[in-house]
Amino acid sequence: MKPLITTLILVFITFPIVGRCQYQVQGTVIIHIQGKKKLLGRDTEYGAFQSKVGSTLDSPLLEADNNMIISLHPLDFTPTISPTQNAFITQVNQRFIPQVLPVMVGSVVYFLNEDNEYHNVYSRTPKSSFNIGRRSPGNTYPQKIRKPGLITISCDIHAHMNAVILSLETPYFSRVQTDGTFKVEGLPSGRYRAELFHKKYGTQIKEITIDQENIILTYELHEKS
Repeated sequence: MKPLITTLILVFITFPIVGRCQYQVQGTVIIHIQGKKKLLGRDTEYGAFQSKVGSTLDSPLLEADNNMIISLHPLDFTPTISPTQNAFITQVNQRFIPQVLPVMVGSVVYFLNEDNEYHNVYSRTPKSSFNIGRRSPGNTYPQKIRKPGLITISCDIHAHMNAVILSLETPYFSRVQTDGTFKVEGLPSGRYRAELFHKKYGTQIKEITIDQENIILTYELHEKS
């Protein structure tokens, strides 16, 4: 089998917000597999202090490539953190939707059982472990996320079910959309650690400086079949 070569190209363009000395960052993700272009994401945006998640049986958030998150972590100042609103992970057809949920640390995540059978949600992540117990169809359970970092969740009834919560100490994050673009707004100038997270490839990290210069980041991932 020929190796699959995946190239991700993120283009960051900064724009000043008049009167506020803040900027927005726009980017593009492109995957090339054996010379073919593949678009990512979903037409839903995660921006500062907001969260939007869809829940459908054919949700594109079941696909790994539609669960890529970009987050910007300030290096020159400590950002203001407030809980992400309306953050939830649902369970449908023995799958977690979305596969990756980004929230700010301290947020409450609601676990919904929209399946026709019992499910459980638990995590054994060090310092972030929890177990909500077995929940019947139609049940909703809130769980506060108290620690930052990557939190893996599973179901003790269905071993193949798993998902990830990204607990972030920054309000500046976004999910890549269907056309491969994303946008993060309200960014003060300064140095940032840009983290691109993909459930399969992990986290790719680079440092950028946000001012009035255009910045281009290129990520090259290699996959063998």
